[in-house]
Amino acid sequence: FRFPGAESKMAVKRIIGLPGETLRLVDGRFTVDGRRLDGAPFDRDYAPPTWYCRPHQWRLSDDEYFVVGDNPPLSDDSRTWSAGAGVAAQLIVGQPVIVHAPRRLVELWGYRFHVPDLTAIRYIR
Repeated sequence: FRFPGAESKMAVKRIIGLPGETLRLVDGRFTVDGRRLDGAPFDRDYAPPTWYCRPHQWRLSDDEYFVVGDNPPLSDDSRTWSAGAGVAAQLIVGQPVIVHAPRRLVELWGYRFHVPDLTAIRYIR
């Protein structure tokens, strides 16, 4: 999709909320219209950073989609946008064919860093 407020920038995020739905973030977990999202990739903590003090409930309009990134502590997504939570339908331009080079955390000699995890390449259908 084209990034809201900076349409020249493209982004790839996971759509978890559809037009007209209500999303809540409770104890780091999402619910959509009262149903908790479970399983991968929702088994991680999506609580926004501690400095972030916005409401944790969003009602999407008839042409908005709620998006989140796969790296919740650092992702710039619907949870943290001040102009509104949703991505307008006209900003969505396509669906990714492949997610390449997912990362995994490696610890070596006391240093922690992320490296590409070639065994975890995922195709999005």
